[in-house]
Amino acid sequence: MLSETSRSFVFERQHFAKKLSAQFFKSFIEGTEISYKQYAADFTLTNNTKASLSEVFNMFDILIAPSIQEGTGNPIFCRDWTLLGPPCLNVTVSTDPNGLPVGVQLIAGPGQDRLLLSVTRSFVLALPDPVLRDQT
Repeated sequence: MLSETSRSFVFERQHFAKKLSAQFFKSFIEGTEISYKQYAADFTLTNNTKASLSEVFNMFDILIAPSIQEGTGNPIFCRDWTLLGPPCLNVTVSTDPNGLPVGVQLIAGPGQDRLLLSVTRSFVLALPDPVLRDQT
């Protein structure tokens, strides 16, 4: 993804570099250092992982995963799902001591968007906090 990011945001880097976050700029630079050979190998790995993911969804309808590591701004738990392409939804399940949302991701198999929406609705309605149930 870093390689593709570095190629997709060339215009922004050239014209708006000072407006890019330090984290994004660092990712951009890392992406420019990836060789085509490595990019091709990563692309093959991604396709193989997609095939393996399909096998996982033969055993499970929905996966639940963390949304973020800590705080905001770090997409580490979202990147893989974005790369692999299954339908995902983030749901707030609580708040932290500072009142910030704490969430999880619900992930369904490829093409199972309607299932994900249905399960997510049931999941949200089962949350103990009535305020959080208002996400539907």
